This record gives sequence, C-alpha cells and structure tokens, in this order.
Amino acid sequence: MNTANLQNTKDVLLNYLAEKGYSKRYILSVKYAIRDVLLYGPQFDTYEQVYCYLAERKKLKVKQDTLRELGHTIALVRRFDEKGQLPSRAIHHPFITNKPAVPKLSEQFAFLVDNYRTNAPILLSHDHPRIVSYYNVGVSFFLYLQKRGVYKIQDANVADVTSFFYDGTKPVKGKSHKMAIRAIMRCVKTDLRSDALDFMDLLPYIPRKMSNYQYMTQEESHSFARAITDEQNGLSLFDKALAATIYYYGLRSTDVMSLTMDNVDFNRDIITLTQSKTGNVLELPLSAMVGNAILDYLENERPKSEDKVIFVHAKAPTTQMGDIWYHLKKVFNAAGIRLNGGEVGCRLLRHHVATYLLSKKVSQPVISSILGHLLPQSLNHYVDSDIETLREFALDVSSYPINKTLRSLWPR
Repeated sequence: MNTANLQNTKDVLLNYLAEKGYSKRYILSVKYAIRDVLLYGPQFDTYEQVYCYLAERKKLKVKQDTLRELGHTIALVRRFDEKGQLPSRAIHHPFITNKPAVPKLSEQFAFLVDNYRTNAPILLSHDHPRIVSYYNVGVSFFLYLQKRGVYKIQDANVADVTSFFYDGTKPVKGKSHKMAIRAIMRCVKTDLRSDALDFMDLLPYIPRKMSNYQYMTQEESHSFARAITDEQNGLSLFDKALAATIYYYGLRSTDVMSLTMDNVDFNRDIITLTQSKTGNVLELPLSAMVGNAILDYLENERPKSEDKVIFVHAKAPTTQMGDIWYHLKKVFNAAGIRLNGGEVGCRLLRHHVATYLLSKKVSQPVISSILGHLLPQSLNHYVDSDIETLREFALDVSSYPINKTLRSLWPR
C-alpha cells in the first residue's frame, strides 16, 4: 500500500476541516487516523486491512462505538487519498470493513446478474439503488438454486423455484423478490432470451400485500400543531419551520430539503416547486403559519451559508440537510405524542394531510396533485385509512350482545 500521496496531501484535508468549522475533537481523530495509516499502511495492501489491524489492537482498550468511529474516519481518509473527496455532512459515507467474498456462481448465473447490472439502466430505466437491490436478490436466488444442484435455468423446475419463495407452510420471500428475478430475465437479449422467458413462467403467483397507512388522530394533530407555535417548549426555529412546512403541505422530505429562497415568494404568498419524484410543478398558497415560521427562521436562526436551500445544518459546514427525521422526532416529543412507539416523521405527516383533506370532502384529483401522485390509485391507501369516513359505512351492532371488554373498546 503506497502512502506517498497521503503524506504529501494530508495538510489539505486537515486545513479543509478547520476552515469548515469541524470540531477540534473531530479534526484530532482524523489526524490520528492519518498518522496510523502512514505508520502501518506500508505493511498492508488495502485500507480495510489497516482498519482490521487497528481494530484488533484497540478492541480491548476502547468501546465498540469508538471502533465504529475509527472505521468511518479511516474510510474518510481513504476517499480523500484515493479519490480526492473531501467530507460533507450532507452525504452519508459508508463504514469501512472487509466485505466477504461473493460465493461463486455458475457461468450462466453469473452472466445473468452481470447482464442485468449492465443493461438495466437503459432497458428498464432502473436507478442505482434498485439495481443494487435486484442484483443482490439475483445472487441470493441463484446461489439457492445451486444448492439444489441447478446450475442453468433450463434445468430448473417448478419445485426448485417455488421452494425459494415458500418453506412448505408459509411464504418466506415476497413480491419484491419475484420482481427482481423477472427484471433480471427481462434484460436478456441473447440466444438465452427464449429460455429466460420460459423460466419466468416458473415463478409463483404472489399477491401484493396491502396494508393501511398509519395516520394521526385528531388529538395528535392538534397537539402537534400546538407544539409548532409553543414558544416555551425549547424547539428551535429550524424545527418549527421544518415541521410547519411538512405538517400543512404534506411535502416529501426530499422536496422540503431542496426548497430554496426562490421557491418561496413572500410578496405574492406562494410556494412554487418542482416535485422530485414526478417532475411536476406544484404551486401552493403560502399560509401565514408557514410563512411566518420560515421567515422567523431565516431572520433569526439560519446560519450564513453559500447554499441556496432554506434548511441547512446549524453547524459547519452549513450545507443542505441530508436527513430530517431527527428534527421531526423532536417536535413529536415536544407535542407529547407517540412517545412509546409508532411511526413518526415526514411520511406520517404526509399521510395526515391526505386523510384530513379526504375527511373534508376535497376531490381526489386535487389531493393527488398536491401529494404529487402520478396514478389515481395511489390515493387508495389514504382512502382506506380515513377512519371517520369509513365509520359512516359501518354496520350498527348495538342490538347484538357484546362482552364488557369489547364494549369498552368500541368507539363512542
């Protein structure tokens, strides 16, 4: 492992961290990591091996969390050394570790998964996260077939394929696994294509599971709204502005994090944005509640930043947020709701907007346009969660005998 480049450029990384306002403790941890890499690196071939060596030396002296921090820091040094990448709080960087070698697939199976990974972006318009997920499912599936003595798709039968999805009594794999395998077969354009199409007929029928979304009760909604305006609960202006924007508009987290000063017109009281998932332009009236919360944050709390987005990290580097769940969780805690579990976060607030509008008899096309749905049936989940409207269609069972336990649970 050649450490000459790191030796010559390490000061660039350390100076960058100091200029961006990283803490002294963090800079010191990076400095120690660089020192260890320069000291032990020449003895090994990869950064992963250096980390494993250091972790083995330190595991009896430090806590497990410290070893994980070391892994992230070594990974930071490696990215800087090998790719010249400087750290950013807006990007999640993976932990450094030795990944186990992928068990060897047969020649045909290896071709199928590699062919999918190469051609899926063009043939199926799959994005990188889906390709990685489907590729891993394919490897797992073909390894399973190999354990059953099958090394070509032409040799597989219904029992070989079905047993991957069912253990004999219940399903163990779902529809997403079937979709992954189908996608791999659909990418085959060689002489193997007819066999790939025939192989798809062996895949079992798996109904899509439909579960109702969680929703906020009226009491939870009122408590959350009060927490946004409460001046005594210790929430930051950032937390309140962020929560207000999502609570009243039901925007996706990516759209909220991407909001810029240009998207909010305080003169005309309008929010205009291009939705990340659909590409559609959405124009919403800027309510006084949301507008005042955002303006209060901008004028009194938002740090100076070159980034044009509204919501940025409070500490340096003051760049676009990468995750907002923690901030929303603080608002839920301040509101005193869902403290003992249950879904919290942006998705729940988004569901709340949909179910609230449905309860107010707002037309479904209008709700779909606000939420950014491409398909009308995307609203079905919210319709099924509109408990107040569903109660209108419930049968009256008051004339039937019900034991005291059930009677106490029955809604008044």
